[in-house]
Amino acid sequence: MRDLVTQAPWQVWPCQVEEIEGTFFRRCRILLLAPDRQVARAFEGDIPEDAWRAMTDGLGLLLICGDLRFTIAVATKTGKPVWLAEPAPVWDGASSNGGEQPGIVEDLIRQAMRDAMGGWLNDNL
Repeated sequence: MRDLVTQAPWQVWPCQVEEIEGTFFRRCRILLLAPDRQVARAFEGDIPEDAWRAMTDGLGLLLICGDLRFTIAVATKTGKPVWLAEPAPVWDGASSNGGEQPGIVEDLIRQAMRDAMGGWLNDNL
C-alpha cells in the first residue's frame, strides 16, 4: 500500500457507500459517482468504523488513490484512515440516486470540484 499512496495521485470523488450484508467485518461497496449521477466505478472493501460513521446516509466525499481499474487506496477527506478497496462489478441493483434528497449528489460534486481546484491552486501558485 505504501507504494500506491506515495506514487499515485489522489482524487476527490463523490461516493455512495452501501454495506454488504452477511459479512463479518463492515464490508462495503463504494460507488464512485460521475457528474451525471451515474455510477462511474464500483469497489468493495472493509471500511473502518470511523469512515463509515462519517458518511451521512451513505453519501460523502472520499479521497481515492490509484488506477481505477485495479485495487485502490481510499481515505476520508482528512486523509485518515486509509484502507484498500478492490474493483467490483456494477450490478443491476446499483442505484444512481440511492433515494437521496434532490441536490445532495450535486452538492457533493460541487464540493469535490472545489476541493480539487483548491488543491491544484495551492500546488501551483
